[in-house]
Amino acid sequence: MGIFAIDKTGTKEYTRKTVEKERYIEDFLEKHIEVLDRDIFMIGRQVRTIDKKSVDLMGVDRGGNAVIIEVKRGMSAREAISQALDYAVWAASAGYDDLNGIAKKKHLAGHSNLHELFQSRFNSVPEPWNGNQKIYIVAEQIDAKTKEMAQYLRDHGVDIKCVEFNFYEGTRKEIVHTNFVVGDPSNVMDSMDDKTTQTWEDALNNANEDVRSAVSDLISAVEKGLNPLAGPQSRYYYLRVNGKVKKNLFGAIVCQKKSAYVSFRVDPDTFPDDDSPQIRSGHRWFFTKDTERRIVLIKPNFDLILRCLEHAHDVTTKL
Repeated sequence: MGIFAIDKTGTKEYTRKTVEKERYIEDFLEKHIEVLDRDIFMIGRQVRTIDKKSVDLMGVDRGGNAVIIEVKRGMSAREAISQALDYAVWAASAGYDDLNGIAKKKHLAGHSNLHELFQSRFNSVPEPWNGNQKIYIVAEQIDAKTKEMAQYLRDHGVDIKCVEFNFYEGTRKEIVHTNFVVGDPSNVMDSMDDKTTQTWEDALNNANEDVRSAVSDLISAVEKGLNPLAGPQSRYYYLRVNGKVKKNLFGAIVCQKKSAYVSFRVDPDTFPDDDSPQIRSGHRWFFTKDTERRIVLIKPNFDLILRCLEHAHDVTTKL
């Protein structure tokens, strides 16, 4: 496929420029991330993980979600996908302080913190930060195996995109061409699945029937048993013991397309169910790291969820 410039003198063809080093693409994306998504801004480059590995580029989208961008060159499909997922798992534990610390090194654009930058850019601030993670795999050419593996992950709820990224040279200037081979935002069906959920109603509408049923049944049981001050706010359904301030929050329901879960507050010294295999430590999305737990919202877990929320309600009431 040729790329041409057309003017009164005729046509001039641009020739593809082969990139010898990943750094060339990294340099460009660090300065012009809008070619991937206008709602992403950069917070770091070669960001060190807890395992002392380095994420090529890291950003945040308008929902406050961490964005992992990996430039693939000379790697097998398995290596590229595995590495990107590894970084996304690491990023899942990042709260606002972690993201702000990364951005402070170079990418706050004259602002004193990430809150100020967000307010300036989007006229809003996420609550909570980093509820989901996004992955971009960028390469001059995405091989069939990488595409197949990434599409499988995307079909099963992982927000991953693969983008072919090429430079072209002409007599006048250099241009860049992007081709989304997985997660194409111009694909209506794909973009519907991929859209950023802005409200709790959006989340419920996007969820499948089993998820909506489980969420509805749990809300009814919680309201009957604990009589909380409950209701949607932003993309989540909050459970509070009293007024709408953070210290009164004891639980939150997060609803996604194919799954839902409950985050809740605990006292680690008195919580009786920490050894349950269904319960995981949270990621400081709603509570501090040591006091947050999560459990998948499915009907077989209902009794355990209600018991956990009773504990969370009691703990929060005593604060």
